[in-house]
Amino acid sequence: MGPLLAIALLVTAPADAKSWCAAPLVVHEWGVQVFHGPDAEPQPSSLPGWFHRHPAGTAPADSAVPVRSLPADGGEREIPVLQFYSPKLWGVAVPVALELGFTQGRPSVWYPQADRVYPPRVSGDAGVQLAWDALSLEADARGEPRSTEAEWVRDLRAVDGALWVSRGGETERFLFYEAETREQPAVRIEQGRAFNDGPWPVHDLAVVRRDGEAVSVARLDTLPAGGDARLVFEDVGDAGATLRPWLAQRLLAAETAVDLQEWSMDMDDCVMMRDPAVPVSSSSGHGLYRAEIDVLLDLWQDRLFGQQGTVLVYRDDPAALDAMVPMAVYTDMHHFVQLSRTGLVLWEGISD
Repeated sequence: MGPLLAIALLVTAPADAKSWCAAPLVVHEWGVQVFHGPDAEPQPSSLPGWFHRHPAGTAPADSAVPVRSLPADGGEREIPVLQFYSPKLWGVAVPVALELGFTQGRPSVWYPQADRVYPPRVSGDAGVQLAWDALSLEADARGEPRSTEAEWVRDLRAVDGALWVSRGGETERFLFYEAETREQPAVRIEQGRAFNDGPWPVHDLAVVRRDGEAVSVARLDTLPAGGDARLVFEDVGDAGATLRPWLAQRLLAAETAVDLQEWSMDMDDCVMMRDPAVPVSSSSGHGLYRAEIDVLLDLWQDRLFGQQGTVLVYRDDPAALDAMVPMAVYTDMHHFVQLSRTGLVLWEGISD
């Protein structure tokens, strides 16, 4: 499995009048950063075999992974997905480009095929490691998408209103990447307290303890950078039934996909004169739409809430994601980007 990332977007065609307003392009990224403690159990991959692991034309003849390429101690950014939305008032394709870097890692799987895949240059300098230069976003798929047994892929294809992402002959209702990283968890647990050793706050923190049928959970809304807090555990019958509604509400965007469908030009709140060569690279929040949250939590429910032992879950601050995994989103002059990034962290198999 790899990072899961999702994007949502709203588009419109330019107005015919002499004055026109750029339409919002709402980008939702979501994924899970996984760290494995000593008690973690190996998890089977749920990635389709046709996802890309090598740049076009560079796949090795031998499928064995060279020893020097094996991942360093760290984690994986698993299953990041991007999905896009449109009011469907104009049947135009929307051009989008995307660049990604990893300050402490490298991309390992992606889809569709990228235009550029570069190794990291120096430690701590992400550069551009993975780039799509000319994606087309459309209301209808270009041909038939690949068949798959991955339930989460089928679920994403069924998200109402999502645009299809096309590059060449490949089409899918999302853009995907995953990465190996040398990052370490920002939060540690000692003697009933949670400590945030990182430079950014963390949010929506939950600790699940399961010993046979006995289950207890503790949660914090926010833990400031450099801060610590006592963990207050409560016994529960089902960690998922307790924590999933709480987390889903914390992840929910203030606006909805319906709000995007009903967007109309407002000259009093107008964005004009954008340069397509200038990307958006800073997130404005973290909220997701309900359908995205359902796919995310359906996919990760058992690992987040159902494992034996101790599991720690929290959400990275969007500023942390901007710094650790820099992203640049480009589109044409008729749209402006609003980037929202949700990154959960899962530390499983903790000994405490």
